[in-house]
Amino acid sequence: RRLFTDYQCLGCHVLESEGNRIGPDLTHVGARLRVGYLDMFLREPEAVIPGTSMKNFGLWDEERAALVAFLQSRE
Repeated sequence: RRLFTDYQCLGCHVLESEGNRIGPDLTHVGARLRVGYLDMFLREPEAVIPGTSMKNFGLWDEERAALVAFLQSRE
C-alpha cells in the first residue's frame, strides 16, 4: 500500500471509492487480473496496451512484486 501511495496511483485510479477515474478502478483488480498480467503491465505498460496513458515508472523488481501483491489482495 505504501508504494501505491508513494507513486500517487490514486491520481489516476480509484481504490475503495478514493482517487480519480482517469484509469481503471482498481478496487477489485485482484479478482479480475492475473499476477503475470499485472507484473508484465507494470514492467512495460506500452508493450501490453499500445497507446495506454499509464506511465512506465521504471519500477525495481522488488517494487513491482510488492505492488502486484498489493493489487492481487484487492478482490
